[in-house]
Amino acid sequence: MNNSTYDFAFIAGSGALAYEIIINARNNNINLYVIALNGISDANVIELANDIVGIGEIGKIIKIIKNNEIKKLAIAGYVKRPDFSKIAFDATGLKILPKILLSAKKGDDAIMRTVLGEFENNNIEIVGPEVILQNLLAPIGVLGEIIPNDNDLEDIKKAAKIVHTTGRFDIGQAIVICDGNILAIEAQEGTDAMLSRINSLPPHLIGSDSERRGILLKAAKPIQDKRIDLPVIGLETFKNAKNANLKGIAIEAGAGLISQKIELINAANENNMFIYGFDSKDIDDE
Repeated sequence: MNNSTYDFAFIAGSGALAYEIIINARNNNINLYVIALNGISDANVIELANDIVGIGEIGKIIKIIKNNEIKKLAIAGYVKRPDFSKIAFDATGLKILPKILLSAKKGDDAIMRTVLGEFENNNIEIVGPEVILQNLLAPIGVLGEIIPNDNDLEDIKKAAKIVHTTGRFDIGQAIVICDGNILAIEAQEGTDAMLSRINSLPPHLIGSDSERRGILLKAAKPIQDKRIDLPVIGLETFKNAKNANLKGIAIEAGAGLISQKIELINAANENNMFIYGFDSKDIDDE
């Protein structure tokens, strides 16, 4: 039994957000028991981890949490859907594998609900990462100096309606729109890969170095558990949106996370791009 008192267990996927949560927790005297995922978590997270587990070792994670008398678990970071045939599952993982495979036919969020259900069956409370690192949730309105114009706001409204509709089918959380035209919708490839496709489109549909056009919008899926896998924007998202010659980024206020907020806002200001938190209540169903 570990005599240390931990406030939370934290499962860290890849990306800047997971590392940011760990560092900020340490700076604010929040004691995290960091569980890194072998082959998924970034090197800087692995260096700080208390344990490293395989993605199929569900029972081991539960045992770690119970042995350290931790009551709450948070999860953050990107975890790509694995090839289940290549995962080494422990006994608990094998027990719920049939449910996982059945859930996989419904979508990634259904998989996560199955796994989270096993944690909750073991009296482990799941909390959102914003409980550990406050101010992660996107606020309503403009972040920074650049303000979206009326045309941008119309694009945001249309894009939000579309991504909320596709989200009901557990499709991705992101979309790119320009002057009312849908340029890309995120699927299994992820936001960064989706953005890399934009520059291959005909020049008259997209922006340029001298005239940025279009927006990236990210929103939570209506069906998803809001404690995990909320849409995230950060510096990497910004760099890819900039490279796609987009004019700005919109994220759902209260249901999206902003990583590296100060650096992100500074970068947007320097490049004359906007960051905007839209209120889903303003998106009607007409």
